[in-house]
Amino acid sequence: MSFLKALKPNKKASEFLKTTFLLFFTLGIVFIPFSFLFSSIQLWLTSLLFTPLTRFIQHQYHLKGILNDYSSDSLSLCILLVILFIISMLISLFTSRIKSSFAYSKLNFDLSIILRLFIGLVLLKYGIDKILMLQFPIPAENLLFTDLGKLEKDILFWSSMGSSASYNYFTGSLELIAGISMLFDRTYLLGLVVSSGIFLNVLAINIGFDISVKLFAGFLFAMTIFLLSNYFIYLKHVLIPNNTEIKYLDVPIPPLYPKKRILKYGLYFLILLELGWPHFTNQLYSSDDFPRPELIGAYAIETSDQYSFPYQRIFIHKDGYFIGQDADGEMEDYQFHLSEKSPTLRDYEGHEKILSYKYNRPKSALILTDAQITFNKLNIEELPLMKSQNHFLIDLD
Repeated sequence: MSFLKALKPNKKASEFLKTTFLLFFTLGIVFIPFSFLFSSIQLWLTSLLFTPLTRFIQHQYHLKGILNDYSSDSLSLCILLVILFIISMLISLFTSRIKSSFAYSKLNFDLSIILRLFIGLVLLKYGIDKILMLQFPIPAENLLFTDLGKLEKDILFWSSMGSSASYNYFTGSLELIAGISMLFDRTYLLGLVVSSGIFLNVLAINIGFDISVKLFAGFLFAMTIFLLSNYFIYLKHVLIPNNTEIKYLDVPIPPLYPKKRILKYGLYFLILLELGWPHFTNQLYSSDDFPRPELIGAYAIETSDQYSFPYQRIFIHKDGYFIGQDADGEMEDYQFHLSEKSPTLRDYEGHEKILSYKYNRPKSALILTDAQITFNKLNIEELPLMKSQNHFLIDLD
């Protein structure tokens, strides 16, 4: 009898922790401004509700955070996560007093559906971005001509991923499969298992290459493991068979959609809107298959002019930058807008200079008319990194 009494507090503590984490992940989805369609609304709402408190905490504990936009791996986001967890604990304490077990269970089921939809949305979004080469585009020309030792780890990883379209297609397809699996009840558990492996790999990459989305990746991995923890006993029996017969899952899978068709198709519409809208706007410009202005690219100075100009190579970047590289490989960049009638170079101190140039299409040459210096366009497809080659046998040409 005393043993049974000792179990009751543990059960209550377990339910309390479960509800706390459910609320924490749900609040994180609502208030952390992820890179989605409605991120500006999220940032506005989060700033309105939490910025005074986060700044007070920073001032109180003499913490000097530079960013207040709650971006991943920022001090403001760390403080926000702590605040959200405390709020979740307080709400969990209040909801634990609900006498109706049905209402309490329904709350947990509804929150689990929110987490499930969010994980599926993230996987679908990043899967599509990889397949379209939007997340890891072909390395920019200035990176291709930068010494390897001068690259930061995150830029090196991003460039390496962008050099392999086939690997992007593979990882993107895997994420699409996992994301679609999360949307159907029969494949939900499979989707959770695959998702946990994907997010663990992403977290390891972010830590190993110092990519500044560690908190976001950790948040997604923790959320997936939390949902998967409901089925640990079942998975244990599947992976390590014994004589015990498993008739049902220990925890029933929460049905994704209610019987009302309007809500069902409304959820489908919101997911399709989030996935499709960016690809019909100017964000598609970063795709490698999207036609670029002919001026964009890498240029090398003609031999006859190499001693009369500080840069041996110049790069016109698709994001609006003019980059010069000297003989030692050092680079300087300027803001540069191709759409202007008189393109202007603007440095970080605000100094401006009009760039006068002519572009010779037949020769693919850029002529700086003020200095009378010619730069010839380089064919980056001839670089070893840009060649699509696979050597299945190393001893045959």
